[in-house]
Parts: sequence; structure tokens; C-alpha cells
Amino acid sequence: MTKLKTNLKNNSETIAKIIAKDLAYNWHPFTQMKHHEANPPIPIKRAEGCYLIDMNDTPYLDTISSWWCTIHGHSHPAIVSAIQSQAATLCHTLYAGTTHQPVADLSERLVSITPDGLDRVFYTDNGSTAIEMALKCSVAYFKRKGFSQKTRFVSLEHGYHGDTLGCMSVSHVSEFNQEFSALATPAIKIPVPIESNKPDQLNMKGFITYCTNVFSGFLKSNNNEIAALVVEPLLQAAGGFRMYPPQFLDMLGSLCASYNVHLIVDEVATGFGRTGRYFAVDHVPDLRPDFLCLSKGLTSGTMPLAATLTTQKIYDAFYNDSKQEMFAHGHTYCANPLGCAVALATLSTFETENTLNHVQQLTDMLSTKHAQFSAIPGVLNIRQLGSILAMTIPNLPVIHTELCERGRSAGFWLRPLGTTLYFMPPLSIPIETYAHLVDTVAEILTEILPA
Repeated sequence: MTKLKTNLKNNSETIAKIIAKDLAYNWHPFTQMKHHEANPPIPIKRAEGCYLIDMNDTPYLDTISSWWCTIHGHSHPAIVSAIQSQAATLCHTLYAGTTHQPVADLSERLVSITPDGLDRVFYTDNGSTAIEMALKCSVAYFKRKGFSQKTRFVSLEHGYHGDTLGCMSVSHVSEFNQEFSALATPAIKIPVPIESNKPDQLNMKGFITYCTNVFSGFLKSNNNEIAALVVEPLLQAAGGFRMYPPQFLDMLGSLCASYNVHLIVDEVATGFGRTGRYFAVDHVPDLRPDFLCLSKGLTSGTMPLAATLTTQKIYDAFYNDSKQEMFAHGHTYCANPLGCAVALATLSTFETENTLNHVQQLTDMLSTKHAQFSAIPGVLNIRQLGSILAMTIPNLPVIHTELCERGRSAGFWLRPLGTTLYFMPPLSIPIETYAHLVDTVAEILTEILPA
């Protein structure tokens, strides 16, 4: 007993030192640091499977995949092995004038699993840089083709594509970027057919037509100055987990092709099985993006890596004897060998564990859970896309702290987004574990939401 008390005391002191040092030196993202005076960050010691584990060995189910990254669970043996093996031979090399086996193999795999026509891969290191590459490349392509006036972009209302200046320009002005809006060049925003925003006089088909006509009407008069349309396919995650029908994406793609406007698809959050297909664009079989941007799940959240796939046609515009015609863009960690090795292991695990089949089972289970949330007063617009479940709770900011504390007490790490509560756990989560999560959170909401 004396040894146990000593260990607990030592552990408590260690935790206190970590927190004190963290708050003395660090600045966390998307965080009002003053709030940590009353609610300090929780030190995480390790992670296994679907769980984050704190310094007291208390596990918390990672209900948001550590910001939508972890696909196959934390510390997956195949991914850990890939890191160890690659680190023993080649950790990093510049990707200009050199190449290596992992990147050659990874590009071949990515081209094979993405939509037809995406035959070239450009590597960066996160979602924002993947989008930045596509924006710059689109404008540079049209300049080389004699359309130097095509420098503007169109994007969707409530879209979010990252925090760099180019990404802010094509994102909806929100709490994430409003303070810096004067630095960006705003894109044209078009409406999105979201069920909860549908006018009473329109059915969903009519709403899709209306939103599409807004884009079509703008292109008729302005296509000569528009380089690309940028979209998150089917799911606007940071915008509040807003979901829209595949038909809308299909119609947008057709309009882009008709008016010589590039289609940039941001699959940073939706890629790699989240929506029930390998990619969200797979729900629209005939869609042919000009750029497809990937990150997050590409390495199952283990290593920073991003890829932007594009067409041979766009690549060829830069293929020239003159160095001046090259695409002058790149990052220090482009095609990092460790990241590429991890990405290969991530893709192989989809096959060895039949991940997409498991996602379908999760999808089927979740579809039976809508009613229990609909029955709770104050819970609105329950929505689902593949293994993702979300709902709107107008009073969520009021109950936010209590909900998260009750969640942690039940063993869940929750992180609501404004008035949106969502679940986006690793795809490896057992069906019964996911069912227990949603059942328990429904019980908590019933208890803490005002009648």
C-alpha cells in the first residue's frame, strides 16, 4: 500500500510538472489559452487502438480520430513496423534531383485507387499545403495556356480548406479566419443544398437545381476569369459537418468541364474510407476532378504527409526545355520517405483488414441510432455519412463543458464544434464500442439538456 501511495504521489507530481511546463512555454492551436487556467490540458502518455491513454493509465475513446486523422487506430503494428524499418535505412532526403522506393511505390498506388485521369502526384506535408499547391498550379496552368486572366476561384458557402492565405481565400469567413480576412483575396461563394437550410417552397431536388443554377449563372458571365472551383465533397467538416447530396457534386463537375474551369476536390477530411467509399468522390462515379487533395488519413495520422493528384494534361503544360516553365513550388519535406512508407502501410492495411467492409457494418449500425437522438428535446438535424454521425444542438455552447467532462468520466474524448456534436472515430473501432459510445452520449444529453 505504501508503494502504491508513493507511485500515485510521484505520478501526480509528474503530471503537474508537465502541465506547468506546457503552459509556461506552449501555445496550442484553436485554443483560448486563458481557459487552461481552470481546465488544464490533459497529458497523454500513449495511445493504443481507438484510445488515448493519460498519465494515470486512464483510457479515453478517441471519438474524433485526433482531428480526423487516425484511420486504423493508434500504434497499429503494421504502421509502427513500417516506421521502424524505414527509419533504419532512409529518414529523409531532398526530393529534387533524387527519388526513392517508397515514393515511387506510393504514387503508383495512389494513381491506381483514385478516379481515372489523375496520373500525376505532387507531395507536400499537410492539408493546407495540398490545397495551396492546387490553387497555384491551376492559375499557372492557365497562364501557360494563354488564359492569364483566369486567376479567381469559386468555392462553397461554409467551406473550410485550411489556414494559409490561399486556403483562407477559398474558405468561408468564420471564427477561424475572420481576423485575417483583409489579407486574403476572397473567392466567389455559392450556396450549398443542405437539408436544414432548404426553403420550405422547394423539395431537395429543386434546392439542388437552385444552387447549381447560381453557379451556372455566374460561370456564363465570368468563366473567362475563373481558374477553379474548390469543394469539400459531400461533407463540409469544419463548417459544422454539413452534408449535401452527391447529385450536387456531379452537376458542379459537369459545369466545370463545360466552362473550362478546374475542379479542385479537397478530400483531406473525407478521404480513406470515412464516407463508406475509399474517397467521397467515389459516390459520383463519373466525376473527373482536375486536382484531388489528400492528407490526414493518408498516413493514418502518424506522419505529416499530403498529396495532390492531378492530370497528365496539367502536368504537360509545365513540361518544357525551359526551366522558367517549371512549377516553382515545393516544401522541405516533400515526399518524406518515412511518411511515404507509413502511407503504403496504411493503404495495405485497408486490404489486410478489409476496412471498407467494416465501415459498411458501422454505417448500418449508426443508421439505427438516429431515432434515439431525435427523441431528445433540443437535438436537431441528425445526419450521417458513412461512419460519421453528427447533430445540431443549439444549446451546445451552454452545456459544452459539462458534456465533455461527463464524456471523459464515461471514457470518451469528445470535442464538439460550435453547435455541432459529431462522432468520427477510427475506422477500426469495434461495432459494439461505437454503439456504446452513441448510446451513452444520448443518455448524457437526455440528462443535461434543458427540457
